[in-house]
Amino acid sequence: MDIKEVIADREAGIAENWVVKWRTDGTSIISMGSVESGPHMQADLPFEKDWIRDVANARRIARVPELEAAVIAAEELADMVDTFRSRGPTPAGGGRVILEIDIVNLERALAAYREATS
Repeated sequence: MDIKEVIADREAGIAENWVVKWRTDGTSIISMGSVESGPHMQADLPFEKDWIRDVANARRIARVPELEAAVIAAEELADMVDTFRSRGPTPAGGGRVILEIDIVNLERALAAYREATS
């Protein structure tokens, strides 16, 4: 998966979360955004014979924005680990240099991950 493409598509796409809306006939649609808030889209999901599988798939599709947020936040956490590892030892103490901004960025990335996965 190309994380840059995930980020670009998320930024270009509809900002609101997606929801599954059930019709009275048992079929469903995925609603992305709302008419009131601006751009929106709906996708019909035809049901086949396996209702339990189809309902689970509808819920999976509706989770895409939340999963994107979690993947992006996890990528930021991985980048912070790489940053910490790339810092060499200090001449005086031999330990790695971790700057206050590193801690701030790590806390921000971790908060984004926790928000996306809670």
